[in-house]
Amino acid sequence: MDIARAREAFPAAANMVCYNHAGIAPLPRASVEAHRAFTEDRAAFGSKNYFAWLEAVARTRELAARLIGASPAEIAFTGNTSMGLSLVAAGLSWRHGDRVLVSAPDFPSVIYPWLNLARHGVTVDYLERVDGRIGLEAAAKALESPAKMLVAASVDFATGAACDLAGLGALCRERDVLFCLDAVQSLGVLPLSIKETGAHFAAAGTHKWLCGPMGLGLLYVAEETADLLHTPVAGWKSVVDEENFSLHFDLKTEAARLEPGTLDVGAIMALRASLELLLDAGVPEIKERVFAHIDALAAALAGRGLAVASSMAPAERSGIVCFEHPNPEGLFAHCLQHGVALSLRSERIRLSPHFYADESDLERFIEVLDDF
Repeated sequence: MDIARAREAFPAAANMVCYNHAGIAPLPRASVEAHRAFTEDRAAFGSKNYFAWLEAVARTRELAARLIGASPAEIAFTGNTSMGLSLVAAGLSWRHGDRVLVSAPDFPSVIYPWLNLARHGVTVDYLERVDGRIGLEAAAKALESPAKMLVAASVDFATGAACDLAGLGALCRERDVLFCLDAVQSLGVLPLSIKETGAHFAAAGTHKWLCGPMGLGLLYVAEETADLLHTPVAGWKSVVDEENFSLHFDLKTEAARLEPGTLDVGAIMALRASLELLLDAGVPEIKERVFAHIDALAAALAGRGLAVASSMAPAERSGIVCFEHPNPEGLFAHCLQHGVALSLRSERIRLSPHFYADESDLERFIEVLDDF
């Protein structure tokens, strides 16, 4: 991997130490240019190139599908992770007494869509994360009581602990339980073969590791499960032959039926550029590069007596590393003031570098840390 070329692709790399991809990532130069090209095209020519825009949307859908090993027909564009999970929650048929098992503690987006089903008499039980981890034995025990669905984040946002997705998926399949993922902390940094996980649904916003726009998300609906998911929001783009503007209500069979109206084409074009960049770099290579950088960070932190709170076990690692500090709030503010973007989560400092991070970033971060 050409690290100089990778850094050149991200203008922010010249201005900041970018350790907050688990929060909001910088946009690559190509994504900014793609969005600008669309807006300038529309400004200059109005709708002249409308059908070319649709082709670009289709290409982006293909790239998103390729990223996770899915079919384009299984991908829908949404507004964010929360919207994707909410579409699943709203689209399934529920009966009084149905039970949903949700990983907790977790980011609210993972939990709230299911709590919102209380009016249907749905019960939400929590599958406890211990230091961010979901144990398969604990999951199996929790599934001894009948459940309709298990919902989990692929990576714990607060600790960086990665789930055994294939293990959870197998437990669900054995028990005829639907499996739904929040994959926002995986896509773009960890290889994800969605079919191998056994997941029926997966949602992710694009503004984190995918380095895409804010307010845009992806939703995966497994083809085998599509018939179970109703269309909770419908509009002119939900139907077959949408450009005919017919009163005949013939819903698409693809996940795109969950896109009821006009899409944010500029954002999708920006995402296309981001996906091309990541796929060109190769997600396995990205993971290797990120893990090597995290190893160097962890060693530097340990050398200063700062405890790394994230697991470094190969099966539990992600792009996130968290550490303890006597004054995390103060350090967070100090780092931001001195050009280091990171996060404060659960009274710990959370670092989440991407593949273009290099030794100069590490040196600058340590300099700012030592200066505090």
